[in-house]
This record gives sequence, C-alpha cells and structure tokens, in this order.
Amino acid sequence: MQPAARWAEAVQPTLPASVEPPGGGRSDRPAGRARPALGRLRVRTSELDVFVSVTLRLAERTATGEQTGVATATGALRTVCSATLRAVEQLTAVPVRFEVDSVEQLSSGGEGTIVVRLTLVTTSGRDRLTGAAAVRSDARHAAVRATLAAVNRRLGTLL
Repeated sequence: MQPAARWAEAVQPTLPASVEPPGGGRSDRPAGRARPALGRLRVRTSELDVFVSVTLRLAERTATGEQTGVATATGALRTVCSATLRAVEQLTAVPVRFEVDSVEQLSSGGEGTIVVRLTLVTTSGRDRLTGAAAVRSDARHAAVRATLAAVNRRLGTLL
C-alpha cells in the first residue's frame, strides 16, 4: 500500500468522499440572523494532493469553494478551511479576501477541538479572526464549522 493511500484511509475510515451534514445543512438560527451553513463537503485525495469542495447555503443562495492542498493531515484541514473561505467570498456583497493563518487540532479530556485563525482583507483594512468547533465525528466538518464561527462575527457587514 502506498503512503498516500494509507493516509486517505486514516482521514476517511468510515465516511464516503462526499458527505451531507446532519439535518441537510439547515441552520437552526432565526431567519433574521441568517448565516451560511454547510450544504456539502467533498474530499478527494491522491498520492500528493487533496482536493476539497465545500458548498455553503445562505437562505436561498448556494456557493461552492474549491481548493487543492498537500495530502497530509494538517494540509487536508487547511485545505478544507480555504475551500470554505472561497465559498464565503462568493456570498459577500462587497469584495473581500480571506487567508488561513493557522489550523490546529487540540485535544482536552478526550475531546477534540479545531481552532482556526484567519485574516480578513477588505478595502478598509485587515482583521484577524478566530473560530473553534468541537470534533463530533469528523475533523473536516469541524474545520468547516470553526471557519464559519470565525467569519460569522463579521458577515453582517459583508453580506
């Protein structure tokens, strides 16, 4: 077995490459506080690369962000975060860019947490954002949720 194939199995031992989140990506938030929700996450790996596609839903709109990264465990999480940000950029009403500064998977008391640090760049300046999400069953889904947690605080002024 090739090293990349072993890695792909370690990242996705029980989940298919295309996974719909529980509840079909619907948000439980009131309509007045609409925020993007995960619609679909697709991950494909090869020997050297990981390709990620993230589809977000916001009210009746959808946006898909795609990103290719290095096929390592950390590279996969960073690529998931970047693909999520590419989708968020499509949903904004003003020009923005995001950069992933760091992604960490922490463990405390047997529970995992993904912490994401981002930089938001707009025409009026830069802002550092941080988000975190518990790893329920899949670190990749937690990476999407942590990324959205970081940007959701600023989305009201960008949508």
